[in-house]
Amino acid sequence: MQGKVGYNARKLQVLEYLASCYSCTARELASDLGLEIHNARILLRRYWKQGLLGRQKCKTGEFVYYLTERGRRRLYYLTGVLTLDK
Repeated sequence: MQGKVGYNARKLQVLEYLASCYSCTARELASDLGLEIHNARILLRRYWKQGLLGRQKCKTGEFVYYLTERGRRRLYYLTGVLTLDK
């Protein structure tokens, strides 16, 4: 499990992950980023409500999330902001 990560750093991490794999479930995100499943679900739902992610329900009842155009713009913005802060 990872240590505490800042709000924007976590958002950047999730958006970069989705940009690289195109779509994922909360279970996949949790496994690959070392998060608790509950935390992954909360993050994905929050970013979906913000319009950064889209989602579709699959046959198993799980949501599959993907990056929206707004999410791509936020990723671009965060990449620049967090790079300048270092």
